[in-house]
Amino acid sequence: MKTVRSFIALNIDVATVRSIAKWQRDFRAQTDAAGLALQWVPPQNMHVTLRFLGPITEPMIALLKDRVSMLTRRLAPIDFSVQNLGFFPDADQPRVLYAGIDDATTALQSLYRDISDVLSQTGFQAEERPYVPHVTVARLSPDAGAALQPMCDEQGDIRFGASTAKEVLCYASDLSARRADYRLLWTLPLQGKPTAVAADTDTDGNAPPTDPPVTTNNDNASPTREEPSP
Repeated sequence: MKTVRSFIALNIDVATVRSIAKWQRDFRAQTDAAGLALQWVPPQNMHVTLRFLGPITEPMIALLKDRVSMLTRRLAPIDFSVQNLGFFPDADQPRVLYAGIDDATTALQSLYRDISDVLSQTGFQAEERPYVPHVTVARLSPDAGAALQPMCDEQGDIRFGASTAKEVLCYASDLSARRADYRLLWTLPLQGKPTAVAADTDTDGNAPPTDPPVTTNNDNASPTREEPSP
């Protein structure tokens, strides 16, 4: 039976993708001048991977959509920020250059665990490595890593931007000799409502006194945010 090399992912807001792409262009001028060979990820392929599935059949693709939809019906969109740089597998033998994710609410980790549970129940093996949410920006040749790390260190603190993941997606990854092309297989919106933050209480369980309410002309003001692409 035909199989499709697939993965489950979250997309990134367009403004943040553009910010990463601009940084790529600027940094590539430096790496090209240094004679370093990097395979840059095109902006249209940028995403936050949740789980790589490997080659799976079309019936399995449909089954996973049905199982994952049970999660997305109750989970709210996820806010996260894309910032700074890192390497896989590590800085000593870097093969992948990535932009990191600030998962301040740990909602991405929670979503990863939920999807991993679904996959385990469907017959997939558990991941042995800890989950590190990220956006791959380049793949490195073995001889590029040692020279690249000090150049990345000089970049300092980089803030690419914030994103809100509003859906979970499954992509096919079609490999060729030069690159991977992604095809959307299915998408499921995150339909839950953001959880309200409970007020602090004292030792007797009473809410502390509050200041008088302040009126505002901003009808769109909200105390919470929402959010979440191998």
